[in-house]
Amino acid sequence: MIKNSVISSFRIEQDDFDLNPVNTKSGLGEWRQLSGEETTEIINELNEFLAA
Repeated sequence: MIKNSVISSFRIEQDDFDLNPVNTKSGLGEWRQLSGEETTEIINELNEFLAA
């Protein structure tokens, strides 16, 4: 679960999108379709915010 990953490491990894319940609703593949080439950049920005 992404929430647990954020709590334990203050980071979101692309692998986290393959965990329940995200993968049952959309997963990384659908998120990549929505955000395109910016997927990695968005995750990096989220991680910077979480680390602050």
